[in-house]
Amino acid sequence: MRPRSVPVVLLGLSLCAACRDSSPDAAAEGDTTGASPTSLTAADGESGAADTMSGGSAADSQGDDGDPPPDDFPTDGFLGGFFPIGVFGQPAYALESWVGVGCNTMLGTPQDEDLAAWDEEAQRLGLAMIREPVGAPSEDAGRTDVLAWLLPDEPDVEANNGACGGNCVSLVESLAEQWRAADPERKIFVNVAGPNVLLASACDYCNGPGDEPPVPECHPENDQCYPRIFDAADWLSHDLYPVTGWLPSEDLRDDITIVGEALDRIRGWSDKPLFVILEISDQRLGFEGTGGRGPTPDEYRAQVWHAIIHGARGIFYFPQAFNPFEFENVEPDVLDELIVQHGLIGELAPLLQSSADPDGIAVDVDAPLEVTWRQTEANAWVFVLNTSDAPSTATIRVDGVDGDASVYGEERTVSWAGGAITDEFAPYALHVYVMPRA
Repeated sequence: MRPRSVPVVLLGLSLCAACRDSSPDAAAEGDTTGASPTSLTAADGESGAADTMSGGSAADSQGDDGDPPPDDFPTDGFLGGFFPIGVFGQPAYALESWVGVGCNTMLGTPQDEDLAAWDEEAQRLGLAMIREPVGAPSEDAGRTDVLAWLLPDEPDVEANNGACGGNCVSLVESLAEQWRAADPERKIFVNVAGPNVLLASACDYCNGPGDEPPVPECHPENDQCYPRIFDAADWLSHDLYPVTGWLPSEDLRDDITIVGEALDRIRGWSDKPLFVILEISDQRLGFEGTGGRGPTPDEYRAQVWHAIIHGARGIFYFPQAFNPFEFENVEPDVLDELIVQHGLIGELAPLLQSSADPDGIAVDVDAPLEVTWRQTEANAWVFVLNTSDAPSTATIRVDGVDGDASVYGEERTVSWAGGAITDEFAPYALHVYVMPRA
């Protein structure tokens, strides 16, 4: 295995006890055996030892000069400013390659993995982890690198009930009760199936408050299914793959905004911290209702920032493929874009993990643009994303500022006049504006 030799930042801050105590409010599948080792190689084909540093710059990919961010970022945000970015279900031999493209957290372990050896390798690499307990839960006592314990995946999918011993919702409730008895302070993480969340009338086992099954014989009591799952956990996630995954309707295919729509539905049911698992590969699922390709670099970038705009406090990826199974099937140009976006997120992590869309500043954009903002004592930071595959000329209305916008990482300025700025957006483009507060 040959990890990428690309300068990347260690995303966010060092792991610390605050990682287990913070909250946003403090700041305001398939068989995985027999696969061969993975070596992540980006489009330029470089390989070698990964070079990471704390508090570094994404300047090489952003066109900046490599200096630290020109502001005093908050230090009291979610997870103390640490922004988890990681991968689902990767074997021990592949972890170093993911560190090499800027990942800082691993989510879950593959089937039949030696958990003790996997855990040792993750610790050697300085990774944070969200996983099931290794041995007795008490063995994780004092571990600040274990951000949370991981409940069984997609307990809202009826087909998973067999693997859960009969009922996944009951199992996650039982496990959560056991784990909390062992360590009341340890967070518990659950991931549900995004397509099911999206459906307002699902016959597949789980609905939420306000949802109704389409016919009585589905599960007439299942409008409490999601509340039971979410009550068992502290951190909530969904997986939804608009390009390659299964979707309930082909009308949704390639629409990256369904990722945020599912996050919004979960937020309507719970105010707990949100995370998301995104697609980065052609999963080759091969059954009806699934896509036939993986996301482009632009689509990947848009999904990341769309999820952040809709409240995600951490980003994870599903890079696997099936038929035949591979742990990683990511195209080199998508890996290149991972490095770019991981660098940007890493540099701005303490800011991103601070209070979202705070009072004192107001920003408004028209579709297909979306926006979120953060603030420091001196500046408003405005993140604007084009969610469309077409270019756009956009007017961004900003209140609570007093001066022109510096476009972060682009070495240019946009004039603020009449309470607004106007800018050009390429398909799926993100611009980050830094404006002095009034």
